[in-house]
Amino acid sequence: STMFLCVLVAILAVIGSWRCHKLHVDVLRQRNDELVESAAAAAAAHASELAEFQASADALRHELAAAAAQQVEQDAEMKELEEALRRAERTAAMVEAGHYCTGKS
Repeated sequence: STMFLCVLVAILAVIGSWRCHKLHVDVLRQRNDELVESAAAAAAAHASELAEFQASADALRHELAAAAAQQVEQDAEMKELEEALRRAERTAAMVEAGHYCTGKS
């Protein structure tokens, strides 16, 4: 009868240990599922932020290209104005010196 009680206690101890282990595994699985869901939500949020950042960067690149094109156009206009100014200065100098050609022979 003592042997039976020892075996019964041992069996109960094994069952209790197994149930405790199973409970621990279930808790770990639940925590893992929560972490996976949290990581997926964070990844989705980061992907959304990245898409917004890329759209903003594309818009800035477009603005920069437009500004660069405008600068090239303004530089060309400035060169034309400088050349016209030089011509006007040469003409004024020639008029002052009395060497301006009127087109008459």
